Amino acid sequence: MGVMMSQFGVTGRVPRVLYVDSDPLSRRLAECYCLASGWALMTAATGAEAVSLAGEATYSAIACNAVLDDMTGLELGQAIRDRAFANRRTPLFVVTSSAELVNKVQAERIGVREVLEHPISLTRFQDTVRRLNSRTPALVA
Repeated sequence: MGVMMSQFGVTGRVPRVLYVDSDPLSRRLAECYCLASGWALMTAATGAEAVSLAGEATYSAIACNAVLDDMTGLELGQAIRDRAFANRRTPLFVVTSSAELVNKVQAERIGVREVLEHPISLTRFQDTVRRLNSRTPALVA
């Protein structure tokens, strides 16, 4: 699990992102993207770890890989909706090598707002988090 905190803007409040992926390189890329954006980031390597983190803090957006070592990204989304009360309405987005692998009906039912395909550019990551955060703000002091 990695923790990276930084602030921007006059209010000192920044989006907080939870990024879940079993691949350490993907987690590192998310850290670089959040650092470049001035956002707070928590990372998790497993769905179970992510559910625990989602129960401990409120996030502006939660991103997860479609396939984790212990569950799918959609199962993770459902677990967060069922157990992590502070993040029941937090926007979710799924990252995958193929969007065709994600069941769109199930994804919509649990509140997945976007499905992004690898590779994800810095701009695409930033735009997605900003757009989702503007719809459902969950900022940290």
